[in-house]
Amino acid sequence: MIWKNVTLVIILFVIILFLCGCWDQIEIEKNAFILGIGLDKSEDGLLNITYQIAVPSGVKGESEEKKEKGNEVSSLNITIQGNNLKVSEQILASNIDRHPNYDHLKTIVFGEELSKEGLIEHVDFLFRNPSARRLTKIVVCKGDAKAIFDIKPKTANSTAQFIDSILEENSRYSVHISPLVDLTILEDQLLRKNSFILPKLELQEDTIVIQGAGLFKSDKLISWLDFREVAAIKWLKNEVDRGVIEIPSTTGQNNITIQIFNNNSKVKPIFRDDKLLFDVIIEL
Repeated sequence: MIWKNVTLVIILFVIILFLCGCWDQIEIEKNAFILGIGLDKSEDGLLNITYQIAVPSGVKGESEEKKEKGNEVSSLNITIQGNNLKVSEQILASNIDRHPNYDHLKTIVFGEELSKEGLIEHVDFLFRNPSARRLTKIVVCKGDAKAIFDIKPKTANSTAQFIDSILEENSRYSVHISPLVDLTILEDQLLRKNSFILPKLELQEDTIVIQGAGLFKSDKLISWLDFREVAAIKWLKNEVDRGVIEIPSTTGQNNITIQIFNNNSKVKPIFRDDKLLFDVIIEL
């Protein structure tokens, strides 16, 4: 009888431990889901950080009457000035009635001037933040990142989702779009102090164009690459899946357009006249 009572007490104690697991839970409607972050250098040496936050009513759809009036809003942009992302997060929390949440973070855009000074001190917060998605896309833009988020794409609910979708879907089918880089890849490149490229964004007549790349040495932007140079890098690294290329016609008339279905590139180092050279073999 005593053993039965002891067993019952142990079972009740274990059950009680599992009943207190939601004390710090934040209700979903109290979260500010951040879709995109843009980082720019301010004139006084601080950071201008633009947060693109999802508006649930606009994402799930409003009444037809409101749509006809053009009042539908699916995202909200808020720009905060601060020393770093952690400080700006605290300032953001005092500007909205919700808790900043990074579970749905799609894209981080670095402005041109900030990128020339270096990225590593600004992304360290995201590397250490357990709620930041490791699959968040990283891009660099010509000019200011804030201007990128001011554009409202017609085919997506937010600018961040638009950029994320293009990189996710079209980088595999176009030789001109730089391979996507997420937080995991960027962290690996920075830790190894490698040179790397990030997809380049540019505004052309109120439209976001993703073509070419920014070339980084260690963590600093040192140059821009056009779409032809991006294609060459993808050939060398065997990262061309599909795409279209044009070659000059032997008759001097219209160029010949080739649709690529399969590709295989091999780079072989060789010594010739005491110099290290590389033979590149491309089969397509």
